[in-house]
Amino acid sequence: MTHHQFQIGSSGSRTRNNEQTTGLSHPRVWTAVILLCLLYSNGVPALAQDPADRATITESGPTARVDARLGDLERECNRVEADMDGSALRGSEPPQFFRNRMGLLRVNLRLAIEQLAGQPRQEVQPLLDRYEHLLYRLDNMKVPRKRPLGQNVPLSAVRSIQASSAATGSIAGVITDERTELPLSGVTVQASLSNPLYSPAASTQSDAEGKYQLTGLAAGEWRLAAMPGTPYTYEIYTGAYCSSSYECTGAGTNVSVAADAITSGINFALVKFGTISGTITDQQTSAPIANVDLRAYRGSSSYKRASSDSAGRYSLGASRLLPGTYKLVADHPLYIDELHSDIPFENGSDLSVGTDIVVESGSQVTIDFQLLVAGSISGVVTEATTGNPIGGCHVYCLDQQGHAVAYDYTDQNGAYSIGGLPEGNYYVRTDTSGPYQDQVHPGIACANDCDLTSASTVHAAPGVPTEGVDFGLFRLGGVEGRVVDATSLSALPGCTIHLFTETDQYATSSFHTNADGEYRVGNVLPGDYYVQASSPTHLDMVYQNVPAENISQPAGTPVPVSLEATTPDINFALSLGGAIRGTVRAAADQAPLSSFEVAAYDEEAQLAGSTSTDPLGGYFIRDLPTGDYRIAVTYDRWYPDNDYLFSMSGGIDCAGKCDNGDCTGACDIALATPVSVNQGQITEPVEFSLKRLGHISGTVTSTKAETPAGALYLEVMNSEGQRVTSSNTNNDGSYEIKGLLPGTYWVEAYASSFNRGLHTGALCLDECERRPEDGLIVEAGATVSGINFQVHPYAKVSGRVTDSVSGTGISNVKVVVDESGYYYQRWVYSDDAGYFTFSLPARDYAFSTAGPGTPYSGEVYPERSCVSCRPREGERVEVRTEDLSGINLTLDKTGRIAGRVTDAESGAGMFYAWVSVYDSQGVYLGKGPTGSTGDFTIQAPKGIHYLVASGSSYIAEIYDNLPVHTSRPVTDGTPITVVPTQTNYGKDFALARLTFADVSYSYWARPWIDAVFQAGITAGCAGNVRSFCPESVVERQQMAVFLLKAMEGAAYQPPAAAGLFADVDSSSPFAPWIEEVWRRGLTAGCGQNLFCPTAPVTREQAAVLLLKAIETPGYLPPPASGQFDDVPAGNPFAPWVEELARRGITAGCSAAPPGFCPAAELTRAQMAVLLARTFALPVGGF
Repeated sequence: MTHHQFQIGSSGSRTRNNEQTTGLSHPRVWTAVILLCLLYSNGVPALAQDPADRATITESGPTARVDARLGDLERECNRVEADMDGSALRGSEPPQFFRNRMGLLRVNLRLAIEQLAGQPRQEVQPLLDRYEHLLYRLDNMKVPRKRPLGQNVPLSAVRSIQASSAATGSIAGVITDERTELPLSGVTVQASLSNPLYSPAASTQSDAEGKYQLTGLAAGEWRLAAMPGTPYTYEIYTGAYCSSSYECTGAGTNVSVAADAITSGINFALVKFGTISGTITDQQTSAPIANVDLRAYRGSSSYKRASSDSAGRYSLGASRLLPGTYKLVADHPLYIDELHSDIPFENGSDLSVGTDIVVESGSQVTIDFQLLVAGSISGVVTEATTGNPIGGCHVYCLDQQGHAVAYDYTDQNGAYSIGGLPEGNYYVRTDTSGPYQDQVHPGIACANDCDLTSASTVHAAPGVPTEGVDFGLFRLGGVEGRVVDATSLSALPGCTIHLFTETDQYATSSFHTNADGEYRVGNVLPGDYYVQASSPTHLDMVYQNVPAENISQPAGTPVPVSLEATTPDINFALSLGGAIRGTVRAAADQAPLSSFEVAAYDEEAQLAGSTSTDPLGGYFIRDLPTGDYRIAVTYDRWYPDNDYLFSMSGGIDCAGKCDNGDCTGACDIALATPVSVNQGQITEPVEFSLKRLGHISGTVTSTKAETPAGALYLEVMNSEGQRVTSSNTNNDGSYEIKGLLPGTYWVEAYASSFNRGLHTGALCLDECERRPEDGLIVEAGATVSGINFQVHPYAKVSGRVTDSVSGTGISNVKVVVDESGYYYQRWVYSDDAGYFTFSLPARDYAFSTAGPGTPYSGEVYPERSCVSCRPREGERVEVRTEDLSGINLTLDKTGRIAGRVTDAESGAGMFYAWVSVYDSQGVYLGKGPTGSTGDFTIQAPKGIHYLVASGSSYIAEIYDNLPVHTSRPVTDGTPITVVPTQTNYGKDFALARLTFADVSYSYWARPWIDAVFQAGITAGCAGNVRSFCPESVVERQQMAVFLLKAMEGAAYQPPAAAGLFADVDSSSPFAPWIEEVWRRGLTAGCGQNLFCPTAPVTREQAAVLLLKAIETPGYLPPPASGQFDDVPAGNPFAPWVEELARRGITAGCSAAPPGFCPAAELTRAQMAVLLARTFALPVGGF
């Protein structure tokens, strides 16, 4: 028997892939109910949330609850995709580790959507769209291929660089084994200007003495890689080891090549892949465990994996482990996942607490695991009345929020077993998606929701199976009967039966009575229902004998439905409806018009029936009760654009048009002439003649050559600035725009190589200026011809990239142009002589190189060196219709700055910290990341520079050893001189961690927050990462803890709670602190026998609490003088507020006018400042 276990974000996730989407119940939708019934089914129970959240659920309703849950699942989907992207896996199919998480995502999507049963369609549809989008993402989720290191320059570009140099140089060295120092022959060495593993420009092999020489290299900076065979790793010079072209421990360093010279001593000491292997056994039985997923992490996300065999053995040798330090996780669906050594693990847990496994060159490390069986819950699902087993039934384990964490299917004997459960309490429920009423343990029936407040949890413990959680399910009820013609009493096949609740919400349907007119609607929950019979030819009816056409409220006789029973003899006799028949033709030549929609509206202007015209223009609307109807002819919304004016009965033209395919508002139906219809009779002929709509035609040419402008996109705008239709020019530049209602229009034209222009020939920039006198007046049936105009091709903008010293052109430099001020719009590469050309529409632009190109710095036009080049930092150039030249970029050769960023406490290198470069004026030039060992090398222009290092949850630092602050310029740091083609080494940083991840070093209250932390008054707020939540409001129960710890010290613990306050449970961790501040007289609570523990503390209340905490019992401050405008002297809080200010603990919240903001809620940051000042805690600075 298989089982499936999952927790959102858990590495122990287990599920199956092919989950069916759940059905939904919908409200009554009269015009499209058959389509909706095809899409959705009923009877799937939904889950309630945790009782603690019930008040919120009641207020927000199911749709808001599902909206929030879908947000959680969308974020989990994002995490799964991110984890897949960060893995070292290959192939197009996700491995079981990801497949498990994806499957449980599907289960929780199903449970979330179940809660929409019975909700209004307009609220449900957006949530269904999100649901279907998430399913689509899951169905198409694949492990992406990783991008290779470095920017991939095409090989053709590399060759053109080499060809442009008259003289070349060489690189030579020796390749040895790192441990034995013996030479290695036959090793391939590749050189590239970008990634030597992925896009080599030259290659060779080492000889019998390990020697190699690469020749014919253009002068400049090159990157080298040694690519031996197994068991050696690849290496990018120098010391960056790779298992493939996609996974390396660093980026390596460049090798300089001079013309007519050999750069020697470029040696490689190659290392071998290592192996981690071992055996996995059961902790209780010592039996081997097969199919354990082993993941060896190097860093926080990238990992290698293997599985144990039938003997419990595994080996990560085939995974090509690079030398380094690893954390190892063992994961099995039936066992508690474990991080080496002996640490329970869930996905998202802190890997750093695991024991380091050091893998050296060629080493074989043995790591064994003894796993403990996780908790399990099992039982049997049977029919309550017969005892027969129910197979194929879902059984879910739910957490306290009602979210599925694990599930299983029952087998042919009705048995299920859900394993892999962490210790805890779970709700257990069934989901048959079929003819049974589901239950939540212990036997609580589910309606549209499974009410968890009435359910009991089941405890699961490691190593001890929980058995006997059984279910006896009752079959759902049904309704059956027969539908006949009221006159002939003959059977009516093809009718649809709908069930609605007493609150008129859609419940379920049965499609199509059979040839004898019989039907049965099954899988119906117990309750009373209105039953409706619908026919395409007869008048709809609600049982018993209530006409159903356009009823607006529940009517008829409710039909009771019970479990294990079918309510019989719910019969209908339907009367034949009236009909309208006629033809739709073109007014000009009486040609029949097909695919037009003809709709009949009743006296309340409600749609009573509709159809489309056939190829002969005929239409036939049936199933109409006796009455007067107004008819409108519009175009079929799913058909191409219409070229006829819509019409209504009486020959009245419509003034409107379809809106994005919706034609319901095209005609004012009240203006139509009524057509009388009698039940059982056909009113005919009701004929329509439609007038042709207006046209605009002409020719468009180019301004530069006056040649035809073919394939232009034309937009027609009305006087409100709305696009009403579109068209294209033909190859000869001619066009004809059809389907225009009478009115005034403007024609705009553009293409990928032409600027947008108006039919007057005017150039449009941000938008076209549509002057009233330029409008084209269009009438029905007429063509406004001869509208000929010209459009402007894009301007050619050119320049050259040159060396600042020699003035020679530099080829293959990526030049980018930016129009928006932020995003790169397009780019080109300079040619062999350094020239480049853009074709640009009329806008204002900024230009730059894409970044430093070895061995040059980048430049933002005009004449501003950069590292991470962004055009938006340069001057903008006005480009219109004339060609523009002289956008020249002059590049300096760069030097490099190198160093290392480490954790100040541990000394470990920081991976992916950022090092930013600033020029001598403190202007930002760019930044680069550190490698896995914390090392960095950054290209920089010649001159004086300053460095800043930063990392997540660390205090950013200006070189040398200056913490970054908003008031401290980077030029306060130590200047670093960069010389072209040279490297300035040793620019190291040791970054200190922030006390709290959400309190930056420059945050205004950070010194005081650090002070209360150091004093042990608070450890921060809850979360996986240590946080303080500085802008969160302080609750009264939290303030009780803060005050007592500030008064007595961090180790203080108050006496046990006695239950003094009715709204504070004595088991609450806050209860002892609350009762102690009351005993000390710091507060009297918030009312008789009440404390209001979660109510926010206001600033005026804080003044009283703080002064009482540091004064003797019975203390009263001096009378108030009215110091603050917003705290009058007569205010009972005024003496306390003013005394707090006199003691220098606070200055209020504003100076002019003087204010205290007494009723404002106290934030945790403000609380830290007040506590530190009140109790004179040591406070540092910035």
